[in-house]
Amino acid sequence: MPGLPTYLLLLCRGVITVPGGAGGFLLGGIIIKRWSLTVNQQLRGMFVLGMLGVCSMLMFCVQCEAAPLADATLHQQQQLHDDSRCIPAQHTSHIIINIVCD
Repeated sequence: MPGLPTYLLLLCRGVITVPGGAGGFLLGGIIIKRWSLTVNQQLRGMFVLGMLGVCSMLMFCVQCEAAPLADATLHQQQQLHDDSRCIPAQHTSHIIINIVCD
């Protein structure tokens, strides 16, 4: 949301994250109380849910061509030069950084 002041962006972030965190605490307490989970069961559940979170995060790390990251787009081009004077092929890499301005 370009053009908005910083304090308003931080306020919107807080309005979204604080109720979500409080809801997670309440829901977690209700689940633990209702099913009478032991500490080992709670730890196992947190591990499973944490791994689900990591796996769902990894699907955003899939290699895409020219994926914008932090307002910079990275294009990497590898060229293989097959020269008869050299026995192994020479590998050169050119990195071009294009700044994305919105």
